[in-house]
Amino acid sequence: MAGPARTYRSSQRSRVLSRRLGESVVVSDNHNEVWIKVIRISGVRVQIAIDAPIDVAIRRSELLDTEPDSDPVEAMCIRPK
Repeated sequence: MAGPARTYRSSQRSRVLSRRLGESVVVSDNHNEVWIKVIRISGVRVQIAIDAPIDVAIRRSELLDTEPDSDPVEAMCIRPK
């Protein structure tokens, strides 16, 4: 079951992009490059693939407000298999 809907909080740093299936967005700084690709669209759900360096933590926003039982960083990070 999905959690409560979240209101998007816009800021001057926000960027809103439209992508089609198979298209990507690249986010980079001086040290890292993160590729985000739309790999599946099913109804209102979008599945993305994230290609990032191992030291870049990837967190789901809905988990940022919860208190996990274990180490917060490890509980919220997606690690490559």
